[in-house]
Amino acid sequence: MFHSFLMKLPRSLEHVFQDLIRYGKTKDIKRPNWQLVFDVSRRCFYHFYAVSVMWNGLLLLFSLRCVVMNEALPDWLIDVLWCLTGRPRAAWKVPGSLFNQLTWHQVMGTLLFIWAALLQNRSLSLLAKMSTDSSGKVETQAHKMLCGGWFMVSCPHYLAELLIYVAMRVFCPVIFV
Repeated sequence: MFHSFLMKLPRSLEHVFQDLIRYGKTKDIKRPNWQLVFDVSRRCFYHFYAVSVMWNGLLLLFSLRCVVMNEALPDWLIDVLWCLTGRPRAAWKVPGSLFNQLTWHQVMGTLLFIWAALLQNRSLSLLAKMSTDSSGKVETQAHKMLCGGWFMVSCPHYLAELLIYVAMRVFCPVIFV
């Protein structure tokens, strides 16, 4: 339901929504002053990651309890899933064992996700090491070109992020239809 709601936003509200989800180079240069209130400096992003880790940890806990211990998801979570996906509430109330629920696309999605996450981590680590010394202190702001590995692609960390989203799509084909 939420995804179809976003598709029906009026043009003026769509620009506001796009402004909220974009950062850096992808943001429009010309924006009304009231939209500048929603800008978050890069140094405050640790709040985003802290909340994300707690929220995703909670969802993982509920998922594991559902799959391993055959417990039903909480009603509030079923309501949120219904709102986001449009799937009937009854579809979310069927717990079962892991192997009864596992499909080939979930296995492939999981493997692709893990591989892409490792690729992204490795790429970002190499990029960070380019400008720092062994103690982690920045020694140069000069732009350098990496060679080898996945740096045959101009931005392997972006490719890895794209592959992470593809993995999510492979893992959950019904939700994203």
